Amino acid sequence: MVLGQILRITLLSLLFAASSHAGLYKWTDDKGQVHYSDTQPDKEKAQQLNPTTSLPSGVEKEQSAFDKQVEDMNKRLAEEKKQQQEADKKAEEQEMIKKRCQTLRENMQVLVTKNRASKIVDGKRVIIPYEERVEKMEKIRKEMDEFCK
Repeated sequence: MVLGQILRITLLSLLFAASSHAGLYKWTDDKGQVHYSDTQPDKEKAQQLNPTTSLPSGVEKEQSAFDKQVEDMNKRLAEEKKQQQEADKKAEEQEMIKKRCQTLRENMQVLVTKNRASKIVDGKRVIIPYEERVEKMEKIRKEMDEFCK
């Protein structure tokens, strides 16, 4: 993976170098110093240099292989992320079902153990009649069959 990144950086450097060195000049000044520049000097006689700008052989093949590896890795990471999201969602749903089941059990416990279970109606506490308690217990039992497996 690191080798592929180095190869990609090298390729990009070569491409930028090729475009930026379209005109290179070399000259020697009066003191004998050799100079290089991308602009032609006015006073000195300069030799224009033509650096090799072609890419090494096999680079395109390596780049293509590298791009394929990156694409495969991105697909794999996307799939792993999707699977993790699905697992998280399923775990969240299981937790909600567990909490719902616990609430149903607590409600059933109240209705079974308290003979005088009550509810609030119009701001007043009212004792739940026996028949209504039995209906509520049956409804809770059905929900427990669904949620509390």
